[in-house]
Amino acid sequence: MPSPASPSPPEDARFYDAERLAAHGRVLHELATHPEAATRQHAGPTPQPCARLGLLAGSFNPPTAAHQTLALAGLEAGGLDTVWYALSTRTVDKEVVSGACLEDRLLMLDLMTADDDRLGVLLLNRGLYVDQARLVRAAFPTVGEIVFLVGFDKIVQIFDPRYYDDRDAALTQLFGLASFLVAPRGTDEA
Repeated sequence: MPSPASPSPPEDARFYDAERLAAHGRVLHELATHPEAATRQHAGPTPQPCARLGLLAGSFNPPTAAHQTLALAGLEAGGLDTVWYALSTRTVDKEVVSGACLEDRLLMLDLMTADDDRLGVLLLNRGLYVDQARLVRAAFPTVGEIVFLVGFDKIVQIFDPRYYDDRDAALTQLFGLASFLVAPRGTDEA
């Protein structure tokens, strides 16, 4: 009679790194409870002065091949020097966390960026693009250009007045701080 098979080891033990997940939890909690707008570079290269920095903001629940494709397209076709996945503790229209917890999402982003020194992860505690652009510009004043990488559905949302007290003032400030590379999504027209 054959002996029962022993459990096979996980394919990638990095998914089960309890110490790393606990550290992620501490960082995310600190950022989420910080009363002022705040950001923290988590992984990847610090942009060089005058660099073109791409930000791919999302809930990353989970990070997908589409996220990775958009980041790489920004680097290659968009002429960006660095792309950071921007994970916020406050995501617009997704304030209630469901699915993977933020620590797990951050771990997955760590793994996605580990093998490409042009990619990184930025943590923020604000969800609106205008707030994120302000934070990045203040934290990295020598960056040449901030470019948000978005799908077509997101650029439409950015113009929706329900997200702003004064949409026109917010958009004037946003477009003074950053530009956008927009990718078509599904059947959306570009």
